[in-house]
Amino acid sequence: MRTKLKKAMSKISTCIMVLSSLNACTAYQKTYYPPTPVSYDYSEVQYYTQSHGAYDYNLAEDVERRRVNVPASFHVGASASPISAKVRDNTWVNSQNPIGYTILVAEDAQPAVVAKALYQLPKNNRTAEVKRQRFGKTYYQGVYGSYKTKTQALQALETLPDAIKAQAKVEYWQHVQNYE
Repeated sequence: MRTKLKKAMSKISTCIMVLSSLNACTAYQKTYYPPTPVSYDYSEVQYYTQSHGAYDYNLAEDVERRRVNVPASFHVGASASPISAKVRDNTWVNSQNPIGYTILVAEDAQPAVVAKALYQLPKNNRTAEVKRQRFGKTYYQGVYGSYKTKTQALQALETLPDAIKAQAKVEYWQHVQNYE
């Protein structure tokens, strides 16, 4: 009889626990919800620390120092197409003073010959390769530098590599510009 009593007591305690847990599920709990959504202003939130060893990359002097200069030959989108080297060279040659001087480095029917000569020149003066017509044939000229006087042009000619100096000559800009 004792074992039956123990079993009955065990069943009763199990039922009490189940009923008490069900009571917890059905109990009313008031939950507070705000009447309108709360908006947060994150403008003052500092996402990256500016403490020990950190650097503020938004300082005005740093922004100016980090400004990027894009060359005219670089394609920056549909609104600003790059200027071709041919157009840039022709514009530069035709904008020079006609009574000034330049060094005519190379002249040939093949543009590669002229380009090779220009490639061998020092890079401290402006160079240009221009396409010209003479007697119905196409020729290419390579010019180096722009000088006010013939003396300045001759001095610059003396500084050129020997292989280039042998075939180069000083010319008026007018002769290069009006090549017919």
